[in-house]
Amino acid sequence: MATTVGEIIRTAMRRIGVLSGGEPLSSSDGPDALRVFVQMVDGWSAEPLLNPLIVDEATGLETMQILSAALPAGGLTEVVDLPAGYERALVFNLCIELADEWGKEVSRAVAINAGDSKRLIKRNNSRTPILKVDRGITDRNYDYYDIAAGV
Repeated sequence: MATTVGEIIRTAMRRIGVLSGGEPLSSSDGPDALRVFVQMVDGWSAEPLLNPLIVDEATGLETMQILSAALPAGGLTEVVDLPAGYERALVFNLCIELADEWGKEVSRAVAINAGDSKRLIKRNNSRTPILKVDRGITDRNYDYYDIAAGV
Protein backbone atom coordinates (compact mmCIF):
# COMPACT_ATOMS: atom_id res chain seq x y z
CA MET A 1 0.00 0.00 0.00
CA ALA A 2 1.38 3.42 -0.91
CA THR A 3 1.64 6.02 1.84
CA THR A 4 4.19 8.50 3.12
CA VAL A 5 6.51 8.18 6.09
CA GLY A 6 4.94 11.38 7.40
CA GLU A 7 1.46 9.81 7.33
CA ILE A 8 2.72 6.78 9.26
CA ILE A 9 4.31 9.07 11.86
CA ARG A 10 1.27 11.38 12.09
CA THR A 11 -1.07 8.41 12.54
CA ALA A 12 1.09 6.98 15.33
CA MET A 13 1.38 10.36 17.06
CA ARG A 14 -2.39 10.85 16.85
CA ARG A 15 -3.00 7.40 18.37
CA ILE A 16 -0.85 8.23 21.41
CA GLY A 17 -2.41 11.67 21.86
CA VAL A 18 0.48 13.89 20.75
CA LEU A 19 -1.46 15.23 17.74
CA SER A 20 -5.16 15.79 17.23
CA GLY A 21 -6.98 14.78 14.05
CA GLY A 22 -5.75 16.77 11.03
CA GLU A 23 -2.99 18.50 12.98
CA PRO A 24 0.31 18.59 11.06
CA LEU A 25 3.68 17.61 12.48
CA SER A 26 5.54 20.57 13.90
CA SER A 27 8.94 21.49 12.51
CA SER A 28 10.53 20.47 15.81
CA ASP A 29 8.66 17.17 16.31
CA GLY A 30 8.88 15.94 12.70
CA PRO A 31 12.65 15.32 12.55
CA ASP A 32 12.68 13.76 16.03
CA ALA A 33 9.82 11.41 15.17
CA LEU A 34 11.46 10.54 11.84
CA ARG A 35 14.65 9.59 13.69
CA VAL A 36 12.69 7.27 16.00
CA PHE A 37 10.96 5.75 12.95
CA VAL A 38 14.27 5.13 11.16
CA GLN A 39 15.75 3.54 14.30
CA MET A 40 12.74 1.23 14.65
CA VAL A 41 12.87 0.15 11.00
CA ASP A 42 16.63 -0.39 11.28
CA GLY A 43 16.00 -2.63 14.29
CA TRP A 44 13.42 -4.59 12.32
CA SER A 45 16.02 -5.26 9.63
CA ALA A 46 17.85 -7.44 12.15
CA GLU A 47 14.75 -9.64 12.48
CA PRO A 48 14.72 -11.77 9.30
CA LEU A 49 11.02 -12.69 9.44
CA LEU A 50 10.01 -9.01 9.44
CA ASN A 51 11.68 -8.43 6.08
CA PRO A 52 9.31 -9.09 3.18
CA LEU A 53 9.92 -11.88 0.70
CA ILE A 54 9.81 -10.73 -2.90
CA VAL A 55 9.00 -13.39 -5.50
CA ASP A 56 10.49 -12.93 -8.97
CA GLU A 57 7.60 -13.87 -11.23
CA ALA A 58 9.88 -14.86 -14.11
CA THR A 59 12.03 -17.31 -12.14
CA GLY A 60 9.85 -18.05 -9.11
CA LEU A 61 12.83 -17.34 -6.84
CA GLU A 62 12.19 -15.71 -3.48
CA THR A 63 14.51 -13.04 -2.18
CA MET A 64 14.32 -11.17 1.10
CA GLN A 65 14.09 -7.41 0.79
CA ILE A 66 15.65 -5.63 3.74
CA LEU A 67 12.87 -3.38 5.02
CA SER A 68 15.12 -0.40 5.73
CA ALA A 69 16.33 -0.50 2.10
CA ALA A 70 12.73 -0.33 0.87
CA LEU A 71 12.08 2.93 2.72
CA PRO A 72 13.31 6.24 1.37
CA ALA A 73 16.22 7.98 3.03
CA GLY A 74 14.73 11.35 2.10
CA GLY A 75 12.10 12.37 4.57
CA LEU A 76 8.50 12.64 5.65
CA THR A 77 6.94 13.44 2.29
CA GLU A 78 8.35 10.61 0.20
CA VAL A 79 5.90 7.92 -0.88
CA VAL A 80 6.62 4.33 0.16
CA ASP A 81 4.95 1.23 -1.24
CA LEU A 82 4.62 -1.33 1.54
CA PRO A 83 3.51 -4.97 1.36
CA ALA A 84 0.15 -5.86 2.91
CA GLY A 85 0.09 -5.54 6.70
CA TYR A 86 3.27 -3.48 7.02
CA GLU A 87 1.63 -0.06 7.38
CA ARG A 88 -0.47 -1.28 10.30
CA ALA A 89 2.54 -2.90 11.96
CA LEU A 90 4.67 0.20 11.47
CA VAL A 91 2.00 2.52 12.89
CA PHE A 92 1.20 0.49 16.00
CA ASN A 93 4.82 -0.36 16.80
CA LEU A 94 5.83 3.25 16.21
CA CYS A 95 3.20 4.24 18.78
CA ILE A 96 5.13 2.26 21.37
CA GLU A 97 8.49 3.77 20.31
CA LEU A 98 7.16 7.35 20.23
CA ALA A 99 5.18 7.13 23.48
CA ASP A 100 8.32 6.86 25.56
CA GLU A 101 9.97 9.75 23.72
CA TRP A 102 6.95 12.05 24.24
CA GLY A 103 6.11 10.90 27.77
CA LYS A 104 2.83 9.21 26.83
CA GLU A 105 1.27 5.88 27.76
CA VAL A 106 0.04 3.54 25.05
CA SER A 107 -3.38 2.00 25.44
CA ARG A 108 -3.77 -1.72 25.89
CA ALA A 109 -5.39 -1.93 22.44
CA VAL A 110 -2.37 -0.26 20.79
CA ALA A 111 0.03 -2.61 22.57
CA ILE A 112 -1.98 -5.67 21.54
CA ASN A 113 -2.28 -4.47 17.93
CA ALA A 114 1.48 -3.79 17.81
CA GLY A 115 2.30 -7.33 18.88
CA ASP A 116 -0.39 -8.95 16.75
CA SER A 117 0.55 -7.07 13.57
CA LYS A 118 4.23 -7.93 13.99
CA ARG A 119 3.42 -11.60 14.62
CA LEU A 120 1.19 -11.71 11.54
CA ILE A 121 4.01 -10.41 9.35
CA LYS A 122 6.43 -12.95 10.79
CA ARG A 123 3.92 -15.75 10.23
CA ASN A 124 3.27 -14.66 6.65
CA ASN A 125 7.00 -14.38 5.90
CA SER A 126 7.98 -17.73 7.41
CA ARG A 127 8.59 -20.64 5.10
CA THR A 128 8.53 -24.25 6.21
CA PRO A 129 11.76 -25.89 5.08
CA ILE A 130 11.38 -29.05 3.00
CA LEU A 131 13.93 -31.75 3.58
CA LYS A 132 15.13 -33.24 0.31
CA VAL A 133 17.27 -36.33 -0.12
CA ASP A 134 19.80 -36.70 -2.92
CA ARG A 135 18.52 -39.31 -5.39
CA GLY A 136 22.00 -40.78 -5.56
CA ILE A 137 21.64 -42.26 -2.07
CA THR A 138 18.12 -43.62 -2.49
CA ASP A 139 16.59 -46.20 -4.77
CA ARG A 140 13.50 -44.08 -5.42
CA ASN A 141 12.68 -41.85 -8.35
CA TYR A 142 11.79 -38.90 -6.13
CA ASP A 143 13.83 -36.76 -3.74
CA TYR A 144 11.54 -36.51 -0.72
CA TYR A 145 10.16 -38.70 2.06
CA ASP A 146 6.44 -38.76 2.80
CA ILE A 147 6.11 -39.60 6.49
CA ALA A 148 2.34 -40.18 6.19
CA ALA A 149 2.78 -42.73 3.39
CA GLY A 150 5.96 -44.24 4.83
CA VAL A 151 7.88 -43.82 1.56
